Amino acid sequence: MLKIIVLFVFLCSSAPEIHSAFVDPQAKFTEWTGWGTSLAWFSDALGGLNQDVQDEMNYALFSPEKLNLNVLRYVIGGTTPGDVTCGPFRFGAATESFRDGPNEPYKWDRDPRGRKVLLAAKALGADVFEAFSNSPPSWLTRNGCTKGTESGAPLHDNFDPENADAFADYLTEVVKYYHENYGVTFTSLAPFNEPSSGYWQGTGSSQEGCNMERATMVEVIKSAYASLQAKNLTFCGLSVADETEINQELLTQRVFTDAGVAGMYTKVNTHGYSDNGQENRGPLFTLAQKNGHILWMDEVGWSRSDLEDMRQGLSLAERIVYDVRNMVPSAWVYWQAVEDQQPGMWGLLDVPYSDATIEKIHYNSGYYAMMQFSKYITRGFTIVHVNDGNSVAAYNEMSQTLVLVVVNSASNVVTNQFDLTTFSSLGEMEAFRTSPSEPHVPITPPSLSGNQFDFSFPAKSVTTFKMSGSIAKVASNLVTNGDFESGRQDAWFLLYGQRQDSAINGNYVRRGSFSGYVDFNESELSLMQNVTVRETKRYYLTAWCASSGENTKFGALVNGQQGPELTITSWAGYQVYGLSIDAAASDVISIYVYAQKGNYNAQIDDVELH
Repeated sequence: MLKIIVLFVFLCSSAPEIHSAFVDPQAKFTEWTGWGTSLAWFSDALGGLNQDVQDEMNYALFSPEKLNLNVLRYVIGGTTPGDVTCGPFRFGAATESFRDGPNEPYKWDRDPRGRKVLLAAKALGADVFEAFSNSPPSWLTRNGCTKGTESGAPLHDNFDPENADAFADYLTEVVKYYHENYGVTFTSLAPFNEPSSGYWQGTGSSQEGCNMERATMVEVIKSAYASLQAKNLTFCGLSVADETEINQELLTQRVFTDAGVAGMYTKVNTHGYSDNGQENRGPLFTLAQKNGHILWMDEVGWSRSDLEDMRQGLSLAERIVYDVRNMVPSAWVYWQAVEDQQPGMWGLLDVPYSDATIEKIHYNSGYYAMMQFSKYITRGFTIVHVNDGNSVAAYNEMSQTLVLVVVNSASNVVTNQFDLTTFSSLGEMEAFRTSPSEPHVPITPPSLSGNQFDFSFPAKSVTTFKMSGSIAKVASNLVTNGDFESGRQDAWFLLYGQRQDSAINGNYVRRGSFSGYVDFNESELSLMQNVTVRETKRYYLTAWCASSGENTKFGALVNGQQGPELTITSWAGYQVYGLSIDAAASDVISIYVYAQKGNYNAQIDDVELH
C-alpha cells in the first residue's frame, strides 16, 4: 500500500535557533481537499489574452507540475453586459449575467472568457468546483445595481427576501446547465460574498457585491436548498456565508444555527481578511463540526512582492500554517491568483493586460511559496499533528511519500532537528527551496540518522523535503476516554479538589458533545489520567487545549517526577499541543491540565498517547 505524509513547520523570528519537532500520524485533524483560487475576476481578463499567454499562465496555475491548484471557485455573474447605470466597474469585475430579467431567456453564450479558463483548468487536472455569487442579477436587486447601494445604514441591504426564490432558481439553473452541457460538476454553491461587510455601496464601489441582512440570508438559504432539491441536483450542496472576517463568520453561523437552517447547507466558507479572528478559528471549527459541516478558508490575499523580498510569500506561508493548525479547514483558497501588472495588486502571477506576452509574465514570491505547499500536499491527504506550534503535518495512506516543508521567516539561519520515529521506514529524500534568490529550486537533501535529521534553513526561506516509501507505525491510543465522549470521568480524576463544576462537561468542546473542563476559581486544580505503559520507548502525547488564564499548564509526570510541560496560550481558543516522553516498561505517565487558583478555566479534548 502506498502512503504519504506531509509536514509543514513555520519558524517565526522569535523561535529559538535550535528546535526539535515530531509528527504523530495517528493524531488526525481533517482530510485535505486541496488548494485553489477564485476565477473572479481574472478569468475574464485571462480568457481574452493571446492564446499562447493563456496556455502559459493556465499551465503555471493548474498543472500538477506547477502550482497544482485543483479547487476552482467560479462566479455566476449578475451584471447585464454594458449596464453602467451605477457607474463603471474595475476591469473584469462586471461578470456577465446569463439572464436579463424574469421573463427573458437564458443567454448561455455569456461569460465566454471566464468559462474558457474554467474548462482549461479542468483539462489540466482541477477537480473540485464551486459556483458562487457576488451579487444577485441586477433585476433582482432593490436598486437595479450589482455593486450595492448607498442608501441606509449601517448595512444598506440591497436584496428583498421576497426575491429569494427567483434568485435561487437563477443560481441552480446555472449549476444544472454547466453540469449537463460542460461536464463541470459544482459540488457546492455559495450564494453570498461578504454580505455583512457593508462594503458594497453602489456608485462608490468598483465590483459586484451585495449587502444582506442575516434574516435575508436565511430566506435565501431556504430557497436555494429547496431549488437544489426540486431540480434533483444531489451532487451539489450549499456553502455559506463567505463573510469577510472569521469573527463575522462565527456570528453569522450562530445566527443560522439558531434560525434552524444549518441542516440545509453542507459547508462553511470564511474569508480571512484583517485576521481579527485568531481566537475564533477554534470556535468556528467547533460549530462547523457540531452542525456536520465541512469548513474552508476560501478567500484571502496579499499585495504582490518580488521574489527578492519574499513579503507576499512569507505572509502567505505563515497564514497557511496558522489556519491549517488552528481552524482546520479542508481547503485553502487564494483570492486572485492573477492580476494586472499594476502597483498594489495581489496576484501570485501578473501580466500587463493591455500588452500581454509570455515574456512579460511576472512570478511573484507568493507563487513560489505556495508551490512549496500546493505541489506536494494534494487531495486525499489527512492533516495530522506535529508538536511545533507553527507546524502542519499531513499523511496519505494511499502512497508511500513523506514530505516535510519548513518555513523560516526569520532574518537569520535556523537549525532544526526532526524526529520521524513514528514511521517504520522512510524513503529516499529530495529537497526543494524558495528563498529571495531561489524560485523553488532543487537542493541537496540532508542525511537521515535513525529516522531523524538536522538541517539549517536560510533566512526567509521555504524548504520542502520529499521522501518516497514512507510507512507510518500503527499504534493505539493509550488514553482512556481521550475524547471525553462517554460523558463520564472514567480514568480521569481531579487532584486538589472534587467539584461538580469540573471534570467533564459540554459547555465548550472542540468536537463531539463533551470535553475535559477545569475551573480554577475556588482552588488550584488538576484534571489528570494515569497511564501505565508496557514498552520502553519514546511516547508521543497530543491534546487540544484552551484556557482563559495565562498560567495554565499541560504536561506529564513519569512515576510522579516532573516530565515535559507546556503553557497553554490564553484566550486563543483550542490549539493543539504535543509532548515527547521517554518512559520504561511499567512506568506510569500522568497526563494533566493544571493551574493555581484564579478567575479562569481551561478545557482539554481529543487527547492521544502513542
